[in-house]
Parts: sequence; structure tokens; C-alpha cells
Amino acid sequence: MLTRKRAVGPTMMKMKETKFMGTLRVLDHTGDSETKWNPKSPVETKAAKARFDELLKTNPVAYKVAEDGSKKLTRSFDESATEIIMHPQLVGG
Repeated sequence: MLTRKRAVGPTMMKMKETKFMGTLRVLDHTGDSETKWNPKSPVETKAAKARFDELLKTNPVAYKVAEDGSKKLTRSFDESATEIIMHPQLVGG
């Protein structure tokens, strides 16, 4: 759960709490970017799936991270996933 606070005069005002259930993390030459979604929000889920599908065209390594930290390769978006990580395939030489 993400809680943001904003200063208002001498007191702190608690802003609306937003729960992010899923994170699509992309690691590439530009750094680390995230797309977060709440599976209960069709708009957020659709946007995250569209981003996943767009990135999938570049043939990255994609895997879901389970609650226990284990990872499983995937080629499809899973809206119930807690975290999906995508990065370019490494090339040795």
C-alpha cells in the first residue's frame, strides 16, 4: 500500500491511500521503469497489459516474481501477478 503525505501549513495532511497490487518492472538501457496496476481497475490493468504486449514484441526475458521470491518465465500478462520483470536478453561473447 502506498501512502503519500503532503505538507499543508504546519500540519501534515494524509492523502488518499492507493493500493497497487501489481508492478511491471522494465530494466533496459534507459534504467528501471515501473508500471503499476490494481487488478480491480480495468483501466489500469488494460494499460499494464498494453505495455507488456508492446515490450513483448522486442523479445525480452519476462518472468513473474512470486510472494516467496521465486521466479517463473512467462510470455503472457498475468493481472494477478504481484510483480513482473522484463529485461533484454543478454548476449555473451
